[in-house]
Amino acid sequence: FQAEDGIRDLVRSRGLGDVYKRQRLHGDPRRRGRHHLIDWIELINNAPDETFAYEIQRVFDVAGYLDYHAIIALTSNLDFSSHNQYLFHDLTTDRWELIPYDFDNAFGPSGSAAQFAHDWPIDMGTPAYPVWGWVTNTLLTRVLDVLQYRAYYCHRLADFMDTIFSDDELHVLIDATHASIRADGLRDWHKYGWESPDAFLAAPGDLKAYVTERKQVLGSQMLAYCPADRPYLTINEIMADNRATLEGSDGSGEFRAWFEIYNAGLEPIDLSGLALTDDLTDPVRFLIEDGIVIPSGGFATFSADGDPDPGPLHTNLWLDVGGGQIGILSGARQIDAHTYGPQAAGVSEGRYPDGVDNWISFDAPSPGESNLLFPPVVSGTAHSPALPSSAHAVIV
Repeated sequence: FQAEDGIRDLVRSRGLGDVYKRQRLHGDPRRRGRHHLIDWIELINNAPDETFAYEIQRVFDVAGYLDYHAIIALTSNLDFSSHNQYLFHDLTTDRWELIPYDFDNAFGPSGSAAQFAHDWPIDMGTPAYPVWGWVTNTLLTRVLDVLQYRAYYCHRLADFMDTIFSDDELHVLIDATHASIRADGLRDWHKYGWESPDAFLAAPGDLKAYVTERKQVLGSQMLAYCPADRPYLTINEIMADNRATLEGSDGSGEFRAWFEIYNAGLEPIDLSGLALTDDLTDPVRFLIEDGIVIPSGGFATFSADGDPDPGPLHTNLWLDVGGGQIGILSGARQIDAHTYGPQAAGVSEGRYPDGVDNWISFDAPSPGESNLLFPPVVSGTAHSPALPSSAHAVIV
């Protein structure tokens, strides 16, 4: 890893532009090797809502960030909102990762008594509930505004409350930890409560009460805050007139029509039992076999030439070169669908970027991979004269 200088407190309510000032950059910052940092700041601040999820998931460990924030929410650690975060840029993967530190405000000590504040809301640190009445976190706000990311955050909260933050787990840990430091804690003249040991001795009971009450608060808010469970799947690319892109896996040498499904969420999705159709008035034309799982940010490519026999990714659906429909459903509920017009030979139609409601044509189809646009290639050029001077006109 290479630590970018001055990244501490990167996401602040006062705007990420403050980082430029703290960096004390002179001249063009991109010439000083800070372009990664600037691109990151501009992504958080300026990426359009419709492409933000795609853009940030390419360069940031969103799942790890939300795992961290679920723990922050459970422990009411308010310091996260304006400081106590480092972001590191891994130059080998060109991705950003969160490095948390300093948890002295965990469990939300009130500062006025041996009590622990358990009633902070599930969305603390966003404009809906600023910390300390005014501090919001831009990165957190934008991430939680993405439905599939909010769903993941809610799932992690629920998982943690049932496991590492359960009463059974934490009550035992609280008692064991307190017992291990009890003698030293009683001798510490600078402990909370100063000379009196009352707060220190009462801490196990107070912390146990906090754990139980905190889960009750978050649980009561999840129904209204968390999106309904659904798979975040999209029809991502189709190719009705396939001439040379994806050869059939049965060894026949045929190039079959195909379509691609993309998982825009942060969790793997099991497609078992979901339905596919090429006619939205007949929603269950093909049932996906058991065992097909798309990882987070991954793809599954199905053939659609009307022949389901060669394997589980072959369907009885038909992509008509003159135009048609393709959809994926869970029972009678439509997850996603696409209606398309006449298709050109050897050209696919897909979302750009992946998962975004922006369909374009691709001369370089990419079944099972991210939809990309490539710049034109200029080749076979020549110029004269061969060795021009500054006085010559050059013809290319």
